[in-house]
Amino acid sequence: MATMLRQYILPINMKMNLSTQSKTHYDTLKLSPKATHNEIKSAYYKLTLEYHPDKNKSESAKEIFQQLSDAYEVLGNHKLRKQYDRTIAVKRINIDEIQRTSSRQEHTVKSTDKIYNFDEWSQAHYGLIFQKSMYRKSQREEYLKRMKWLHQDEKSLTRKVNLAAIITILVFICLYIYDKDTDNDKPIK
Repeated sequence: MATMLRQYILPINMKMNLSTQSKTHYDTLKLSPKATHNEIKSAYYKLTLEYHPDKNKSESAKEIFQQLSDAYEVLGNHKLRKQYDRTIAVKRINIDEIQRTSSRQEHTVKSTDKIYNFDEWSQAHYGLIFQKSMYRKSQREEYLKRMKWLHQDEKSLTRKVNLAAIITILVFICLYIYDKDTDNDKPIK
């Protein structure tokens, strides 16, 4: 009896919870989900002028103004709007599924196969390109390391050659000075 009661009450409760949350941010701003960013912005500014607490002194105006601000915070940001649209789509799929199952007198919620795995799709379509770009990147990094090593090796070689040249010049100067001192003591024959 209890399981039968749960079978009838659970889908009804889920349907009621989802239906009470059916007011979306689009509804708050009185827009359609296909509205452009400029339409969202203009609707927000128009409604905030109407419901701003400084201009509208009613208690409901504060609540409406807060809802407008929340809606614009989500819909005004492209990334947040995209995520929000996805959650709305998932909720609608779940509501449709519940309505279909309750109309058929089936009281179990079925999962939909329409949930798409974007990571799998990306890997299938762009996996080879990604691997090639990673290979090119590693090759470039190796090339830059080799060039840096060669450049450092070239600097050390230049230093060694310069040091050898300075030592050679000093040796010749010392020999010249020594030879000059020794030539003066001996008579020329």
